[in-house]
Amino acid sequence: MRLLFVFLLLLPALATAEVYKCDGPNGPVFSDVKCGSNAEQIDVSDALSTSGLGVAVSMEERNNLMRARNERQHAYSINRMNQQRDQDLASIDRQISALNNQKSYANNNLAGATYAAGIDSQIGALRASRAMVNDNYRQRNLQGESGVNK
Repeated sequence: MRLLFVFLLLLPALATAEVYKCDGPNGPVFSDVKCGSNAEQIDVSDALSTSGLGVAVSMEERNNLMRARNERQHAYSINRMNQQRDQDLASIDRQISALNNQKSYANNNLAGATYAAGIDSQIGALRASRAMVNDNYRQRNLQGESGVNK
C-alpha cells in the first residue's frame, strides 16, 4: 500500500521527466540523460495517460530488463560465493601455515619425529579438505551457470 502511495506521489514528476532509451551491452538501458548517440527519447506522459498506470515499455523490453536483472543477480551470487570460497580457502591456508610453524619446532629426536609426523597427518587432512572445498565451490558455480536463462 505504501509503495502505491509513493508511486502516486511521484506520478506527476514522472509525467514531466525525460526518459531516454539506449542499447546497452546487456539489453536496453533507460536513463534520465542521453545515454549515447543512439538515445531514443520516450514520452512517459503519453504512455501513462494512454494506459493508465500501465507499462511504458513493450513486453519484449520488459522481458529483456528481467533477463538482465536475473543475470546481474546471478553474477552477484557467483561473486558472493567466490568471496566465501576465498575466505574458506584462506582460513585453511592459515591453519596449514600454523601447523608448519609448529612442525619447525619439533626436536630432532624420536618424540619430535612422532610430533612432526602427527602434524604432517593434520596438514594432509587440511589439504584434502581444501581440495574438497575448492571442488564444491567449482561444482556450485557450474550448476549455477547452467541454470541461467540466456
